[in-house]
Amino acid sequence: MRVTARVLVDGTDLGDVAAMAGVGYDLGMDSRMTSGEPMAPEKANGIIQDLTLVAILKDFGPGADKTIPKPPGYNPEAFRCSCQDLCPEEPGLHPCEMTLTYAKLPGGKIMLNWPRRGNDFYANVVETSGKEREVAFDSARMHTLRYIYFLQNELGYRNLGIADDEFPTPDGLAFYPYHREGRRIHGLVRVRVGHISNPYEGTLYRTGGIVGDYPIDHHHAKNPEAPEIEFPKVPSFNIPLGALIPAAADRLVMADKAISVSNIVNGSSRLQPVVLQIGQAAGALAALSVMENKSIKNLSVRAVQNRLLQSGAYLMPFFDVEPADAHFEAIQRIGATGILRGIGEPYLWANRTWFYPDTTVAWNAFREGLASLPDGAAATLFVRETGLVSLEHGLEVVSRMTGNALDSVRAEANKQWQGWGFSRFDPQRPATRKELAVLLDYFADPFTRWEVDWEGNWMP
Repeated sequence: MRVTARVLVDGTDLGDVAAMAGVGYDLGMDSRMTSGEPMAPEKANGIIQDLTLVAILKDFGPGADKTIPKPPGYNPEAFRCSCQDLCPEEPGLHPCEMTLTYAKLPGGKIMLNWPRRGNDFYANVVETSGKEREVAFDSARMHTLRYIYFLQNELGYRNLGIADDEFPTPDGLAFYPYHREGRRIHGLVRVRVGHISNPYEGTLYRTGGIVGDYPIDHHHAKNPEAPEIEFPKVPSFNIPLGALIPAAADRLVMADKAISVSNIVNGSSRLQPVVLQIGQAAGALAALSVMENKSIKNLSVRAVQNRLLQSGAYLMPFFDVEPADAHFEAIQRIGATGILRGIGEPYLWANRTWFYPDTTVAWNAFREGLASLPDGAAATLFVRETGLVSLEHGLEVVSRMTGNALDSVRAEANKQWQGWGFSRFDPQRPATRKELAVLLDYFADPFTRWEVDWEGNWMP
């Protein structure tokens, strides 16, 4: 089959289009030598994460019996230790009731997506034929039906049946399995653990267009050959736009989870909220490529980021500044320059990065951010400064960066201050991080002034 298009977007789960286009990719676990990640296995292997053929169950009320026919090959022992009630001898199990609350949906419905001896299923179909995939998916469907029968028959949840108003498939299950992992293309950049755990040690954070907050989480319970990996805790993170762009293709962009990440990072980047944003970023890249009649690789990173910002997307994963904030875009832009940096925090199942918009700014942090700019001269003006950054200091930095007289900068800031929604304009008081971000963005516009390449390096 031949496809003719100015830009092609690969929205497949497994990166099938990229493979057909001859794009290089990795599959399975990376070796630590290849990925540079100390927690990766010593040797690479072809093992991917378990997939899940999801079911939506519905509570049909007390007294209802929605027990399905006993599926062929059913063995209750396969599921007995999926939860605590029937397997008290095994430590670390959740109460069986949690299988019903873990993914509870409105309208008395439950998404059945239970990893530990539940309906996770191992099948690596990435490089197989369509027919071979169908066979594997049928096996996964049968496995989920067996688990449903277990819940109904062994745990007594006969009132829970397969929802009759969700999927118009013969068995009522999902059309297609949830693939946690497939191909990972060779992109312009590759995201490794260090990028999400310590983003400011590199430069890729400057090129973000997608954010995520999920921990590194791999499902390997159904494949005993998978080596155990001790995953590090990470804060929320952003994904650089270059990870969506194949290194060896000019008119292709990735719009699903087959982006250029390490196997370990895939455990965080595979989540649906991230994938939705990947699709949005891919659309922006493709549209701008056509509109500007440029190859994707020749687009301005900042132009793509600005388009995403205008549609409410995040560049930086700041938890405490939402798109509804009047200064969201300014803070995102200044954050993406590194002048004012976020503080990451691993937190349960929803990690965070704080911008702290209403706190003051210490001079050592401000100097570090200014010094990272191509023209770090503004930082040298205040080498001996200690304590907190005042509004006047911020105005002086703006004056130095723009070449405009300090008096005129101060007068214009005073004029705009009330409209920006800030408290009294007193140049001698300590500035908040939000106020500094707005001053820098409005007057100096360092985000647009200094373009970056796909790796986040400053361009001439």
